[in-house]
Amino acid sequence: MPVCSSEAGDVGQSAAINFYIASELDLMGSSTFEAATIIAIQEHLKECGAAFRQKVPYGAEPTEEGMNAWFDGGAEDRSPAPADGSKRSERNINWWIGRIEGCVGEGGFAVGSKISLADVLLYNAFAEFLEDSQAAPSVAQFKREPFASKARTDAALAAAPKIQAICAAVKAHPNVAKWLGMRGEQRF
Repeated sequence: MPVCSSEAGDVGQSAAINFYIASELDLMGSSTFEAATIIAIQEHLKECGAAFRQKVPYGAEPTEEGMNAWFDGGAEDRSPAPADGSKRSERNINWWIGRIEGCVGEGGFAVGSKISLADVLLYNAFAEFLEDSQAAPSVAQFKREPFASKARTDAALAAAPKIQAICAAVKAHPNVAKWLGMRGEQRF
């Protein structure tokens, strides 16, 4: 279980750690409503990851069948309105990207008018990958890429210009660019 230690004490669980660090770094929006929207996007991404893992189990090398099930076909949704739960089993990357695209704001930010935790989480889910020099030689290529295929994830994002803009802005953020340039080899 991940744990974040601070002068105030320790906190566990990813959602709580994200909230704590984002709050400390002024990444939780400008209002309670914006904070709730950021958390909603975080939950969308958590459910998206769980849907992916139903088709491509964690740690297992992806099969062509699983990857095709995730990237091809399925239900679509581009609305911030309540989702149609009857098609839950048909939700793949296209449904999630469309759903999130319909929920994020305009102007290059997921929520509000400045970078937030939601922007960083979107980048991490859809655009973050390990360059060859950043991954230990033993790390399989599919483990280095978003949804086990950067090329297929990028192709799915072609229909989501707001998410693409958010991912590009996060990657270009001076502090993120500095970290990406210095983080070195990752052994996971």
